[in-house]
Amino acid sequence: MLRLLPTSKNNPDRDTTVQWWGGDNELDYTKNLKIIGNSWDYINKPVTYTINSQGYRCKEFDKLDWENSYSVLGCSHIFGEGNAFEDCIPQKLESFSGTTCINLGVSASASEHCFLNALKIFSYTKVKKIIIVWPYLTRENLYDEDYLYRYKHILKNMGMNNTKKNLLYKWLEQTITPTEHWKYLKKTYIEILTQLYGDRFINFSIEELEMEFGGATNETLEYDLARDRNHYGPQWNTKVAKKILKEINND
Repeated sequence: MLRLLPTSKNNPDRDTTVQWWGGDNELDYTKNLKIIGNSWDYINKPVTYTINSQGYRCKEFDKLDWENSYSVLGCSHIFGEGNAFEDCIPQKLESFSGTTCINLGVSASASEHCFLNALKIFSYTKVKKIIIVWPYLTRENLYDEDYLYRYKHILKNMGMNNTKKNLLYKWLEQTITPTEHWKYLKKTYIEILTQLYGDRFINFSIEELEMEFGGATNETLEYDLARDRNHYGPQWNTKVAKKILKEINND
C-alpha cells in the first residue's frame, strides 16, 4: 500500500470529517465576518474537510484510480485550507478538464515534501499527470514517523516571546539555509522528476502564480479570500486551475 509522507502536527485529524482546520477556526471566522461583511464568498458558504487515514484531503489511496487521474501536490493552497472542497485548485481543474484530480496538498509542507511524495508515487503506480505547485521557496520541514513540523512551530512551543522567536526563525531561515540552497534543491527536484515522469510532469511555483494573479497584499483580492482570510478564494483558484489546464493542453 502507498504510504506518503506525514502531514502537519498542527492538523492532527485523520480519517474524519471536520468543520474547521488549522488556521481556519471558528473564532477567527466570527471576527472576519465583522471585518468583511456581505461581499465575501464565505459569509454563508459551509466548509468541511474530509480527511483520509493518512491526513490527506482525498479518498483512501487504495480506492483511487491513479493511472487515470491527475495527482496534484503542493501546500495549503492546494489542500484548500479555508475553501470548500469544490473550490480547491485540484477540484476546479477536475471540473474544467473532466479528469479526476487527486488532492495531495499538505498544509505547511515544503518543496522537499512534494518531491519525496512524487518519488513515492512513481515507485507505487503510474499516473496520468503529476502536477506540483511548489510551496514558498525557503520553507523547511522536519519529520518524525507521524507528523511534519516547521521550525516556527517548534519555536512557538518553546515559550519564547514573539520578538525572540521571530529573530531566531529569521536567522535559521536566512543563515543556516540561505536562498541559494533552496534554489539548488528545487532545480534538482525538477531535473529528477522530469527524467522520471517526462511530459507527465507539470510544475509551477506559488510565487510565480502570485506574481501573475496577485498575492496576499493585492487589495483586489480582499473579497476573494478563503474562509480563514489567509488563503486565496474560489476566483483565484479558478485562474490557477485554468492555467494548469492550458499547460496540460499544450503538451
